[in-house]
Amino acid sequence: MVSEAWWSVVASHLDPYDRLAFGLTCRAFLKAVKPGGALRTDLTDNAVVDKQTPCFTPGWFQWVYQSFERREGAATVRRYGKYLDHLYDGDLMYLAAAQGSKEVMKWLRRRDPPCPWEELTCSILALTGRLDVLQWARSQDPPCPWNAMACRAAAQRGHLGILQWLRSQDPPCPWDDETCKAAALGGHLDVLKWARSQDPPCPWSEGICAWAAKGGHLHVLKWARSQDPPCPWDRETCVGAAMSGRLDILQWLRSRDPPCPWSKDTCDAAARFGHIDVLKWLRSQRPPCDWDEDACRFAAKGGHLDVLQWLRSQDPPCPWDEMTCGWAAFGGRLGMLQWARSQHPPCPWGASTCCGAAEGGRLDVLQWARSQDPPCPWDEMTCGWAARGGHLDMLQWARSQHPPCPWGASTCCGAAEGGRLDVLQWARSQDPPCPWSNGVWKAAAQRGHLGVLQWLRSQEPRWDGLTWFWAAGAGHLHMLQWLRSQNPPCPGSEWTCYGAAEGGHLDVLKWARSQDPPCPWDEVTCSSAARVGHLHVLQWVRSQDIPCPWGAFTCEEAARGGNLDVLKWLRSQDPPCDWNEWTCTKAAEKGHLDVLQWLRSQDPPCDWSARTCRGAAQHGHLDVLKWLRSQDPPCDWDEWTREKALQNNWTSLS
Repeated sequence: MVSEAWWSVVASHLDPYDRLAFGLTCRAFLKAVKPGGALRTDLTDNAVVDKQTPCFTPGWFQWVYQSFERREGAATVRRYGKYLDHLYDGDLMYLAAAQGSKEVMKWLRRRDPPCPWEELTCSILALTGRLDVLQWARSQDPPCPWNAMACRAAAQRGHLGILQWLRSQDPPCPWDDETCKAAALGGHLDVLKWARSQDPPCPWSEGICAWAAKGGHLHVLKWARSQDPPCPWDRETCVGAAMSGRLDILQWLRSRDPPCPWSKDTCDAAARFGHIDVLKWLRSQRPPCDWDEDACRFAAKGGHLDVLQWLRSQDPPCPWDEMTCGWAAFGGRLGMLQWARSQHPPCPWGASTCCGAAEGGRLDVLQWARSQDPPCPWDEMTCGWAARGGHLDMLQWARSQHPPCPWGASTCCGAAEGGRLDVLQWARSQDPPCPWSNGVWKAAAQRGHLGVLQWLRSQEPRWDGLTWFWAAGAGHLHMLQWLRSQNPPCPGSEWTCYGAAEGGHLDVLKWARSQDPPCPWDEVTCSSAARVGHLHVLQWVRSQDIPCPWGAFTCEEAARGGNLDVLKWLRSQDPPCDWNEWTCTKAAEKGHLDVLQWLRSQDPPCDWSARTCRGAAQHGHLDVLKWLRSQDPPCDWDEWTREKALQNNWTSLS
């Protein structure tokens, strides 16, 4: 028998990617691996692509595919560092592409239904330099989709051969100025030169110079500016140089004739990243680079006390405000906060300082701030931030003071949003209990904290019907299944299809409609998907035996969201989705000139009215209003719109 101590030694040497599989092998392994932290696997871009690509075997993929809870399709929202208890089929395809494992990708595509792939798959293959796998993916029927991200990814890593292959296809993989930006940031001058030598050349913009400066690539910057005409630049170029601490680049930029423009953001960037030599040079120029309170804020945020002290030692000193103390408190930089408050006059502070300490979980900072004479002010949000971060000790201390720190519904909502059930239970167990509202249901449902929701079920307030909407909108199918399993079920299921359509969660929508009886839907379901641009959702709901209803409101919402591809599809159906003058009006209100031009180019054109001009004028879209009035005949307008044009001296309008 191997001792537990020996298995613990083995577990301590595991690659982080292998901890989950090791722990689930048997009880002994699980016991050995648990002290190392939660059993979870980080498969985000940062871990898989930027840090260390895992080397999972085909057997591992088969084990995960067959053993873990999976959802159809690909995730439509970013997880923002949150670990989930399920994965999407698209996650496995993404991971296989990151490894460049053609064998696994083939196996996933042979599943029934095939594991989905999307544009991200080609982008990952281009980023990791897997040309052979990329060629295979594009040779399939239908081919793996791609978009301009693939060219950007190849340029980012300097894979010129892959970029050339992408552009040699028929039709070529699309590209945009992001391709040149990525090459500039990575210092890949050969890629940039080739991209610009094509006919037509790859587009570029001011961002190319800014990204070259940010990456510290003076040779790229010099080449870009030597072209005829030179690559454009703006003040963000100086910001990029200041961020990277490249004083030589900044000096070169400002020595040009005319010099590259700069702004206070240049000083902010130098302060944020602690480049005091850059900051000193910026302020030594004649005239000096401008600054304001943000410079001190950014120095505090970055934890650069030496920079902050220098900023305040100047004559006159760089201005500061209470956000300087707030950022120092958030970062737990008590020494910086004490120095700032010891000055004459002291740096201002306020409730934002205590909020910063609470958000960062810095109890020592909060205690010091409140021990001063007079104490630093605090408010209800101090308890709210402490609750959201799960800092129960801080919350208990804050409430034990005389008088206690104020709290309210934001405290319970913060705990629910952070999934901190222990904090929520403690807050409600006090005498009197912390106030709350139905917002706790929304917070728990949106974040997927089922444990919090289950506890809320036994409390007051009882049910909030919109819980279905929030859970569906965030794609939390397990939560919806639990809501429906209750006796009686949580009321409000009619909101499920709206939320799923708005969030783009087709798996949730399919589940909702498969229930007995199915969750109801109506025109709002189609309109919600149209507004956000979820064409795949629209296509599915309209393909059902009894299609989801739609109407003029659906086209109106597509126009409001600027989703021209959705609008074109809606009108291409037989019969086409209806529209009216509000379709043009919503496009005008939101400034979507391309949508408006397409609407009016149809045969017959979409109706418009004086409301259309009024909508453009009310929201300040002069370009749209000019176009409306330039048509033959011009779009009608009312007295209010004419007065608005006169007040703003829009003399070009007649």
